[in-house]
Amino acid sequence: AAPLTKARGPRSVVRIGMGLEVIGIFATALLITRETTILSLAVPLFIYGMGVGFASAQLTSIVLSVVPVGRSGLASGANTTLRQVGSGLGIAILGTVLFTSLVSTSDHNLQTRLPSMSATCRDLVTTLVDETAGQILPTLKDPQAMAGSSLFSGTLPAEQAACFRDPDFIASLPAAADAVEDGFVTATRLTGFSAAGFVFIGFVLTLLLPADVRRREEDEAPESATVGH
Repeated sequence: AAPLTKARGPRSVVRIGMGLEVIGIFATALLITRETTILSLAVPLFIYGMGVGFASAQLTSIVLSVVPVGRSGLASGANTTLRQVGSGLGIAILGTVLFTSLVSTSDHNLQTRLPSMSATCRDLVTTLVDETAGQILPTLKDPQAMAGSSLFSGTLPAEQAACFRDPDFIASLPAAADAVEDGFVTATRLTGFSAAGFVFIGFVLTLLLPADVRRREEDEAPESATVGH
């Protein structure tokens, strides 16, 4: 990135980095399917990582360039704090988008594909998926393991616990797992598009970054002038 910074300037490098991040995240979201492999995501993730590398280092330099040298420590600390707060807030927002959309799309898929499943048992499936963050899916695919299961004994309402004693419900679990997996794909893609949207806002905001990144020597310039006279 150093040659590019010298040729185009830090602001342009940050803008290029943010643009690469948008492309990488958006492409990753587009490629997500139930059959997606790690290799198929290697290129967009590489593009995203390259964008992060371009943007992060230069952004810090730009932040420090617009404050006097004597306040660079304060500016660096504020930059780090705001970055951490933004990161935590972003994770919270995207996590909410992911799990909210997962529950809603899974419930929709279950209603569409398994109309005979009762609302109580449907709510049971979506609740288990939500509370286990999807770790229940392998178990749902094994009806024999779930039949008469006491895994959730004492933690479920009686009407939901009764679903595990319903042969029709047990037999429908593999199809329910497929519906939930498709819900995961939809939720993951929606979350990816949301993340790309947030980064795109950041890309637009790079237009406000100062073009001249020479550090202000406000405190030193007057002294130099005084000594000169």
